Amino acid sequence: MAEEDEERRKRERRRQREDEQDREELKRKGLAEEQDDQAARFEELITRAEPMIEQVESLYMQYIRGVEKRPPLERRKQLEQIMMTLQYMPKSTQSTQFRYNAVHARFVTHKDRWDRLTRDLESGKIVRRIIAYQGPGRSGSE
Repeated sequence: MAEEDEERRKRERRRQREDEQDREELKRKGLAEEQDDQAARFEELITRAEPMIEQVESLYMQYIRGVEKRPPLERRKQLEQIMMTLQYMPKSTQSTQFRYNAVHARFVTHKDRWDRLTRDLESGKIVRRIIAYQGPGRSGSE
């Protein structure tokens, strides 16, 4: 266990050194400012995408349960545009590439699930059971 932790720390330090060397090389080439702008834009987009995935998931669950009448197509389209923009942005360090891969994998997993649930609902495999709220103290047997 201690050996694994030590090995992990060594790899982390090596990655940090490599990232720092890459930054220094870019500074020499005069590209550091442009890369900083791109890195800030990347950070902003990925920070927006992470909670948006959970939000669209929640909206789809409301749709499947019958709370919402329509699927959240507009919000999903916004999320897909953000993910497409992130896909084509340069990832300057390995840590940004790793973070993008993790968020993208989560997005694809949820996207496949949303499509499957919608298809099952439309085909009749899933039946909505909408129960009207009767207020406090009332039971359905009255």
